[in-house]
Amino acid sequence: MNAAKRIGLIGVLASTIIGAGIFSLPFVFNEIGVVNGILFLIFFTLVYTAIHMMYATLVIKNPGMEFGSIAKKYFGPIGGVIQWLMVGELLLVCLAYLILAPEFFLVLFGGSYWMYVVCFWFLGVLGMLLPMKGIEISETVGLISIFGLISIVGLYGFLYGSSTPINKEIITYSQFFLPFGPLLFAFSGRPSIKKIVDALKEKKDVYSIIAWGTGIPAVLYGIYTLGMLRMYTASDGIIGTISNFPWIIPSALAVLGVVVLWTSYFIVGINVKDILVYDARFKKRIAFLIASLVPLFLSFLGIRDFISVISFIGGVFLALEGIFIVLMWWKQSQKNIYFFLSVFIFLVFCAALIQEIILFI
Repeated sequence: MNAAKRIGLIGVLASTIIGAGIFSLPFVFNEIGVVNGILFLIFFTLVYTAIHMMYATLVIKNPGMEFGSIAKKYFGPIGGVIQWLMVGELLLVCLAYLILAPEFFLVLFGGSYWMYVVCFWFLGVLGMLLPMKGIEISETVGLISIFGLISIVGLYGFLYGSSTPINKEIITYSQFFLPFGPLLFAFSGRPSIKKIVDALKEKKDVYSIIAWGTGIPAVLYGIYTLGMLRMYTASDGIIGTISNFPWIIPSALAVLGVVVLWTSYFIVGINVKDILVYDARFKKRIAFLIASLVPLFLSFLGIRDFISVISFIGGVFLALEGIFIVLMWWKQSQKNIYFFLSVFIFLVFCAALIQEIILFI
């Protein structure tokens, strides 16, 4: 495989992973301390590298099958329930984007939050209608925007920001589990794995691509978060902190933030539509209406707490997704050293799920 293709496939995974989750990390690091945050970041990088590799193995052993079809193969009728859980997960991801994106518009223009909800939703629906060439161009722009966002925040924060506490002692149960949901949300790149596998002639190459494609977002997350923390105040939150940057930086960061969220939003919407069409056998028009309208309807329920939403998505839906991937991987793998490692990973996702259920109750 030539270098250009390898870099391109690494970029596909990295750009799938990096999305709205990046905006939750300054809050998490501020709550638990920088050293603890870095340790959790490294830990979940390793966990998700393993999960992505497990899922790649499942895709290789089940060519042509999407997540829902693989689940039906290994779990029978329960696989259909799992398929719908994944649809629910992706629709909630779209909701999280609809919650955050209007805040960036407010930095740029002021005005009505709900007007910008509708504007961003409309742009997202237009993105879902793009041809493949348009999607490729949009994702390239999105990736450039990600690097621009991280570079501006990192450079300015390190040069001009104030020092931040190196560490905090984690003294409570809830503080220890606080990073689980947001970091599960921030590292999930499973929807792109099949595309990467299908693009490779030598399937074994996928594992090195996954290692790089999962590791690079972790480095970028670290640069962005440490830079932002030097400007961050908990009372202002991420949007208020961006507004505190001088000159034209707030406007630049807001534009980049909107682009990053938009390119991720319509890709998730397309994924929902494809699952409904190819796994659930919905008509294309009905699938498109569900993928486009349900997130808007959910936003009008008045849910506006971004951190709570992504913690719920990560702690419940992505935890379940990780559990299902490990269970399916067990069904087709021999018991070796990797099996015992997978047991530990399985317990991590179980812990995240149990903690989020306890908080919800």
